[in-house]
Amino acid sequence: ALISKTTGPRRKVLRLLSSSSKEPVDRVKQLAAYFSPGYLRSYAMIGGASLAIYLILKTGYQTASFFSGVTIWDGLKVGFLLGCFSGAAIIVVCYFTSRSFLSLRPEMVYRGMMRALQSDPIIKKKLGTPIKPLSEFRAYTFIPGGIRTDPEERAKYQGFITRWYRPNRLQIMFTVKGPQGRGVISAEVEGSFSSPFFYVHQALDVLETEEHIVLQGREDKQVYKGRIVLR
Repeated sequence: ALISKTTGPRRKVLRLLSSSSKEPVDRVKQLAAYFSPGYLRSYAMIGGASLAIYLILKTGYQTASFFSGVTIWDGLKVGFLLGCFSGAAIIVVCYFTSRSFLSLRPEMVYRGMMRALQSDPIIKKKLGTPIKPLSEFRAYTFIPGGIRTDPEERAKYQGFITRWYRPNRLQIMFTVKGPQGRGVISAEVEGSFSSPFFYVHQALDVLETEEHIVLQGREDKQVYKGRIVLR
């Protein structure tokens, strides 16, 4: 076996060649490490923080510059405009919330009652389904609201507004028919904040049997107490 030993200048040249051949590979790996997911997340966090700081400083500078040039007269004008806008918004909100409470449209009440009658269990039992208008007969009576002055009447209500203010009421009567019979629907409703209207009284009078059935509400508020002869 032959063993060669390299000494002197030749050995130094080999070391230089070997180290120079490995150096580009190490730099590529080192450069690739800077673009690893961990480094990229760090770059994103630093960039986001820098942008946020810049925006905060810029907004603060612009705000300070704006208020430094604002006079008392400018403040009064801005306050007046904000007051007008807020007042208009309050008026619009109060108008739409009190519209159903202060006004009752007969056609709206009639359509709402007809939809409710389709699913009423007593109506289904006495007249059957579907429920349709028997004729074009409809009777309405509008009762305007006002302040409740009778203490006994106020004691029947719990809400502060309903205790002192009597909303508008509408008495309505119309005829319906089903597969099993015909009837007269009579009701008294009043405006409500929580729903389009509130039933004070609703009743069904079956024409074939002359049976009077209170569907909901108070018996003493009965609207229909007679007999209608239909053509």
